[in-house]
Amino acid sequence: MLGYKVRIVAILVVLALLLPSLAGCSCTREEMKVAVLHIGSIEDYGWTYEGHLGAQAMAEELSYVELSEKENACGSDAPQIMKEYAESGCKVIFCHSWDFGEYIEEVALEYPEVIFMWGSGTEKKAPNAGIYFARLYEGEFLAGMVAGAMTKTNKIGYTAPVEIPEVIRNIDAFARGVASVNSEAKVYVE
Repeated sequence: MLGYKVRIVAILVVLALLLPSLAGCSCTREEMKVAVLHIGSIEDYGWTYEGHLGAQAMAEELSYVELSEKENACGSDAPQIMKEYAESGCKVIFCHSWDFGEYIEEVALEYPEVIFMWGSGTEKKAPNAGIYFARLYEGEFLAGMVAGAMTKTNKIGYTAPVEIPEVIRNIDAFARGVASVNSEAKVYVE
């Protein structure tokens, strides 16, 4: 879990360092309003909590960042929330969940001076939008190799949270890792 935390913090810090140099960004190192929109509560001690920790670390590391976070920001109100942050002067809006994709696509073109970053996204939704996510499938492949080598029954269970591309990509990588060391083993997904 610590490696996952480090990756999220590193991704957010690197993005915040690079964003001022992108074309169209008129922000300086003296000030940059950044918003992080979360899908749920930071008290979930999961994805949202880790994003919150990453955002906090970014703001501590980069003194020129004025950070604002919004919990439970995904859903029918998301476009309005994004617009309010854009109109309040935010230069970067991190939308920290797969579920924000359609809302970024709906809003980003209206605010070409704002950079919208999509956490765990799969495609660029607008010229001023980007994607950030760790390559978790690499670790999943290695974990699959370990599981494939250790199984005594050739039956391996995999519990998945939701059926979205990033999760399916991880399942596929795990199953390929299993198959690379044990062609007889089967992976059962729940």
